[in-house]
Amino acid sequence: MTVGPRSGRSVLIVLLAALVIAAVGVATARASAGPRPAPDRCSKLEPQDREACRSSSRSHPSAPDRCRKLEPADAQACRNAGKHRTPPKPPKPPKRPKRPKPADPCRALAPADMQSPRKPAPPAPTCPQPPAAPSAPAAPAPQPPAKAPPVPAPAPPRPPVFPTAHDDAIPLAMHAGPHVGDRIVGRVPAGASVAVLCQAPGDRASDPKYGTTTWWDLVRYGSATGYVTDLYVLSGRDRVAPLCP
Repeated sequence: MTVGPRSGRSVLIVLLAALVIAAVGVATARASAGPRPAPDRCSKLEPQDREACRSSSRSHPSAPDRCRKLEPADAQACRNAGKHRTPPKPPKPPKRPKRPKPADPCRALAPADMQSPRKPAPPAPTCPQPPAAPSAPAAPAPQPPAKAPPVPAPAPPRPPVFPTAHDDAIPLAMHAGPHVGDRIVGRVPAGASVAVLCQAPGDRASDPKYGTTTWWDLVRYGSATGYVTDLYVLSGRDRVAPLCP
């Protein structure tokens, strides 16, 4: 039997139509059967952990099970920890609306009335104040004790005054030190009186009438001061004044 071109085309059309009808039938069957049930991931656990796993799946159906790759004992602890998650923060309360400002009572008045001065408020009544209690007189401030007048320093003792020898008319030389060779600073006339300030040892001096001595006296005659040998100061003894410094 020979098949012509027209009969070949008819066979193809029939096959395509059959395929379309079969595809539509499969789709209709799947739609009528409903969605495929999800695989039970809790079936591999122990019976006592299986119910807790299914409860966790029902409370979080869309969340991926991040504990399924663990061991059964660890998976249950992981799921129990997921139950105690921190609850979301409550939303902030809405802001309170601002209070409207009080209306200005002068806006409804005429311009002339708005510029009129307000009446001053009456003065507040003053209450009589009770008389103040008399204050105690202030105690007088203590006066510092009066200072005793300073005691005047005792006057230095006046140096003793003695006459000098008057046998010779030559004046007695006054030296700058207790030595014959020291510089002459003044002269005392024979028989004049001098004030003996102090005494110091020095050169030996001798006289047939008055003897020998090594003491020299620092005397004052007028405005001049100098050393003279004690041989010619008629004091009657060798020591009549303190030692010179």
